[in-house]
Amino acid sequence: MEAPPTPVAQPQHYRVSQHHNPRRYSGGEGSDPVELTKEPSHSDNNNSNEDMCGSELRAQLDCNLTSLCDHIQLEGFNNGAFSDVIVHAMGSVYHLHRLILSRSSYFRNMLQGPWKEANAPVLTLHVDDTNVDGEAMSIALAYLYGHHPKLNENNAFRVLAVASFLDLQDLCAICTDFIISELWTSNFLAYQVFAENQDYGVHGERVRNACWGYLCQSGARELKENGN
Repeated sequence: MEAPPTPVAQPQHYRVSQHHNPRRYSGGEGSDPVELTKEPSHSDNNNSNEDMCGSELRAQLDCNLTSLCDHIQLEGFNNGAFSDVIVHAMGSVYHLHRLILSRSSYFRNMLQGPWKEANAPVLTLHVDDTNVDGEAMSIALAYLYGHHPKLNENNAFRVLAVASFLDLQDLCAICTDFIISELWTSNFLAYQVFAENQDYGVHGERVRNACWGYLCQSGARELKENGN
């Protein structure tokens, strides 16, 4: 049985450049100094082309994703195009889509469980939390369609309340971070009462701890100033 042939190494291609540089190999007496420079291989060119194609592809995908989000927000939420379910909430009527609503575990369980709402064309939300109002509900539903919540001192805790009701944990975290970052002497007591009167889970606990921390820091600072 014959031994397998030995692989033949591919030759390296070099470009010869002549220089009057005594530090380069002279090639023998009487010859000009030469420098051996490796020429770019086909694989180097291919890698460069692949990187360029990859960047262009990512840019196209980002553009397509942005276009998709804009379409869902405008046609889906704002215009209610091709709606397959109507939601009554806080005195407003929304023409929405079951697939989008299923991002919320509250709606997902309602729409696929053994409930009468599973196949109902109209859903009515009964919210017993007095912190929830129509604006907060609209912000939370729009969030399901990709709208970024526009929070301020007056609505952040209300959006947190409805996000907790709909089990939108990411939105809860956004609201909680906003509240903690905007604690002031003028509002920390209201936030403290808000977090104490209702159970908002870990998010309510974060608000309570932040309020107590702010109170302790403010008290210590005032005592220090009065002591001086």
